[in-house]
Amino acid sequence: MNPQHKVFCIGFSYLLFDLIKYGKHKYVFTFEKHCFNIQNKIRDEKPSLIILFSQNIHYLELCKKLNEQCFKNIPIIYITEETSLYSKLQILELGVDAYLLQPICIQELMIRINSLIKKQADKIGNEPPKIDLFLKEVNQQIEKNIDNPLFDTSLLALSLNLSRSQLYKKLKQKTGKSTTAYVRDYKLNKAKNLIEANYGSVSQVALEVGFNSFNYFSIQFKKQFGFTPSSLQKS
Repeated sequence: MNPQHKVFCIGFSYLLFDLIKYGKHKYVFTFEKHCFNIQNKIRDEKPSLIILFSQNIHYLELCKKLNEQCFKNIPIIYITEETSLYSKLQILELGVDAYLLQPICIQELMIRINSLIKKQADKIGNEPPKIDLFLKEVNQQIEKNIDNPLFDTSLLALSLNLSRSQLYKKLKQKTGKSTTAYVRDYKLNKAKNLIEANYGSVSQVALEVGFNSFNYFSIQFKKQFGFTPSSLQKS
């Protein structure tokens, strides 16, 4: 387990002392005695897990707020002395990940903590990378006009309803490349894929991606990949 995982504990319980004893080598614990105005502190701490030692109805309200706001991806363990089925169902409907009755042994609680944090870490690790909508739109416009040698950075900016300087700044911020370099690299990568797929001759591929000079295309291709397009076609 990552020793930097933070566990945010709200409320008071005799278990707090055991938590520190058993979990201090794995987790960083933060303790709050009450649940009032706690959302900002949770947002600042960015914990991996929240433990609520329920003491009154306000903890139910906190569960509801945490489930509705930007904290919904943080696992919650709800520990209470309330034994009625109605209360349990009410709490589970609010989105808590574990409902535990006191008294509870510290070993069971640590197993729950370990399991929920690992499950959440695995979930985050398996999430597909988020698609940048701006870059997606840029790529669509380049692809749409990829065989047009006259489609330059000015026309690309116009198609995106941006000025040239705005487009340059956004691409530089997101990719570290200038507009010219980004468009060139996109075309060269497309050309490489076409050659590898035996699309046609190198000169045909050059025209397909908007290069009307075969020599210039070959020079830029070698700069990008370290070998000529002709050598790739022969391999």
